[in-house]
Amino acid sequence: MALRVRLCAGALALIFYWVALSDVALADSPNAASAREAKAARTSDSLARNGVLDRDAFVRVVLKQNQSLEAARQSARAAAAHVRATGALPDPMIDASLAPLSVGSSNARLGYEFGIRQEVPWFGKLGLERDVAAAEAGAARSDYESTRRDLALAAATLYSQYYVATRSLEINAHHVELMRAMRDSVTASLEAGRGSLRDSLYIQAELAHMEHDAVVLASERDVLIAQMNELLHRAPAAALPAAPAKLERAPAPELNEAQLEREARENRPEISAAKQHARA
Repeated sequence: MALRVRLCAGALALIFYWVALSDVALADSPNAASAREAKAARTSDSLARNGVLDRDAFVRVVLKQNQSLEAARQSARAAAAHVRATGALPDPMIDASLAPLSVGSSNARLGYEFGIRQEVPWFGKLGLERDVAAAEAGAARSDYESTRRDLALAAATLYSQYYVATRSLEINAHHVELMRAMRDSVTASLEAGRGSLRDSLYIQAELAHMEHDAVVLASERDVLIAQMNELLHRAPAAALPAAPAKLERAPAPELNEAQLEREARENRPEISAAKQHARA
């Protein structure tokens, strides 16, 4: 028996190993790669508006595809469902017993008992459990809203930084062109016996600094693209639509400082979550 059990366990291990290899092969197959590329292309198309990256679309796709946010949403739904089940009486229990010696006996009737039991908690306990569950559900909902706002803020911040990095590269490239033109002009003046060698050396040094800045700016832009793709659950080097030529400013709130402070205290999900956790 022990030998047969070991053989069965070995066979199951071989089956699981073969299934794992099949999954890896399917994941690395050309069809899977094509499917990933098609999904990435659809995501890029949904991010663009008039050929450039749209901020609202980027934030919307990030909120849709983020798994942590979805987990928080499901937790809030589960907590809300738990509130409906909390506060009800426990399920009744049915008891049944049979006297075995009375079965088939000619001297006694068949002996059996049936009963039903219902546990009744102490007064106020069900209401307290319901209040605790409601507070936990409110805290889970506030945690979800807080996670959602933090994620949206991170996406909007990365979008603005992506715009700044792209525009900085363009401005630096324009300055490099101007500096190269000045270098060529000074070089031509030196060859003609005019101009100053000091000016030529200064321009060469400034041009080297600008070209170095271009490398640094390109590296910063690539890091931002990788971070944005991480929010989108895509490969770090996946292409993004071009940054807009102009960044639209959000309208300023029409509230004074006291109103803004009151609005923050009343509507911040972190404060609401802390209050609900304290109640629970």
